Amino acid sequence: MYIVIGWVRGEFSFRSTPVERPAQICLTTQQLLLEAVRRYDETQSLLDAEPDLDRPYIVSDTFASLVVPEDFASEISFLKALFDGQRTFRECLQSLEGDLESMQMVVELRREGLLVPAPARL
Repeated sequence: MYIVIGWVRGEFSFRSTPVERPAQICLTTQQLLLEAVRRYDETQSLLDAEPDLDRPYIVSDTFASLVVPEDFASEISFLKALFDGQRTFRECLQSLEGDLESMQMVVELRREGLLVPAPARL
């Protein structure tokens, strides 16, 4: 739902049928929509405030050499692969679409110098 709220066009159909399974979403429709719009607005504000969105980024040497607990190893590997110097910062953030917390974390990593602009290609 959090991703769908940002779609500007599309087609869908809806068919109401009873479903026999436990509820997975514990919010009312109104609460869900309000949360989706709030997250969309925060995502847009985050993107609007970021410099160098169109520049490729990589993980810094400091970040690459960090010893991380096993619990976070897959997340760190994902970030190292994502920020490979080929994709722009915007593309990396867009790949996290719908995950506001991860986007905020990536922005903080950039601000702390753990994600840095990739060297210019020759």
